Amino acid sequence: MSNTLLPCPFCGCKAILCSTGNHFATEKFFVSCGVCGVETPRIARTRKEAVAAWNHRAQEQVGVRKTSND
Repeated sequence: MSNTLLPCPFCGCKAILCSTGNHFATEKFFVSCGVCGVETPRIARTRKEAVAAWNHRAQEQVGVRKTSND
């Protein structure tokens, strides 16, 4: 598994690893796109978990036919 963030799946821009917390709270991590604002759906306990959540992409389904609403 790579620690490199993939580009945003929606706009293709650079992703940013962010952290929350301070000296009173445990640090948590998430990834956000600096342009369109999309974020990982959950807060991760580690940088590695946050990167893995961001880099996970849905697989295209083979044999599924796309239809239009004409």
